[in-house]
Amino acid sequence: MAKERGKVCIVAPSFDEPNKKHEGRTKMIARLYRFLQESGIPVSTNLENCSIIHINSSGIFELIKYSKLPQERKIYSLYSNLKTNPLNVLRDTLDFLRIRNPEIRENSLKNIIIRTALTMAVCSTPTAFIRSLVEKTVSVAVFSNRYTARRIGARNGRVIRIGIDLRKFQECPKKRKRSITIGYVGHPSTSKGILEVVEIMKKLKGVRKVLFLSNPARIKAEKLTGTDGDIEVKGPQEDLKAMYSSIDVLILPYRHELSSIATPLVLLEAMACGVAVVTSSIEHLKEAGEDAVLYAEPGNVADFVKKVQYLIENPKVRKKLGRRAKHLVRKNYDERTMLQSYLNLYEEIGD
Repeated sequence: MAKERGKVCIVAPSFDEPNKKHEGRTKMIARLYRFLQESGIPVSTNLENCSIIHINSSGIFELIKYSKLPQERKIYSLYSNLKTNPLNVLRDTLDFLRIRNPEIRENSLKNIIIRTALTMAVCSTPTAFIRSLVEKTVSVAVFSNRYTARRIGARNGRVIRIGIDLRKFQECPKKRKRSITIGYVGHPSTSKGILEVVEIMKKLKGVRKVLFLSNPARIKAEKLTGTDGDIEVKGPQEDLKAMYSSIDVLILPYRHELSSIATPLVLLEAMACGVAVVTSSIEHLKEAGEDAVLYAEPGNVADFVKKVQYLIENPKVRKKLGRRAKHLVRKNYDERTMLQSYLNLYEEIGD
C-alpha cells in the first residue's frame, strides 16, 4: 500500500480518543490533533501510512517503544523535566498512602507500587543515555522549556513552549468580597505539595481557603484537612475563568522538578487571569513565571506563609503581579504560537 503523503501520526500514552476530555499533557496533544484537523492536514493515531510520526511523552518509554522505526521524519516531544532525586518520588508515595482513598482502582497498592517504580527508574536514567537515545532515534526533539533543553543538550533539540487558549483564560471583573481568597488548583497529589498547601492554609487567619481539586475522590478529604473546617474542598469547575478570578492568591508549592509537566498549565492559566501566585523556587518554574510570580523555598511552609501573608496585606502588589503575569503569558505562552510552531516543524521535516 502506498504511503499517504503528508499524513501525521500523533502517538502518546493514554491518547486513543482525541475528542474526549483530557488534562495536562494529553490536553495539549488533543488540541494539536484538532488543530491539524481544522487546518486540513491528515492526522491519525494509527501508524499505518503516516509520513510523519510525532511521539508525545512525559518520559522515555514511548521513545524506546518506537526507537526501531526509521529516524527520518520522527519527532519526540517531551513534556516533563525528567529530573528529580528518586528518593523524592518514594517520599511522595509514602505521603500519598496516608491520604489516599483505597476504594479507587488506581489507588490500589499494586498500581501505586508500579507507578512509583517506573517513575524512580526514569529519574535514575543518566542524562547522557537520554541524549544519545534522542539523537539516534528521532529527527527533532522538542522540549517545553529552556531548562530541560539545556540539561539534556541534544544536538537535534529545540524549544517549543507550551501554550494555552488565551480566549478562555482572561481576568474577570472582581466582585466585592469581605475576605481574601487563598486557593490551590490541581491534582490532590503529594508531589504537587497538597500536604504543604493544607499546612500553609492552616497558618493563615481571616481569609477564605479553597482547594479546587481535579479528582477529589482520589483522597480522603478528612485525612487531608483534618478537623480544620475553614478549608473548603471543591471538585472540577466548568467555568475555569471564573474559578481563577475568584482567587486572590494561588499557592503552588511543588516539591521538585517532576511535580508537574515542564511548564504547569495551572500556573499559566492563573497568570493569564491576573492571579497573584506563590510557587516553589525551582528552575523551570522561575523560567515560566519570571518576575511576575513570588517564589518560596520548596517544602518550607514558613517561607510560603510569609510570602502569602505579604500579598494578603499588600493589594497593590497583588495587582502589579497580576498585570505582569497577564503580559508575560500573552507574550510567551499563546497557544496559537505553539500550534503554528508545530505546523512549521511538520512542514520542515516533511520536505
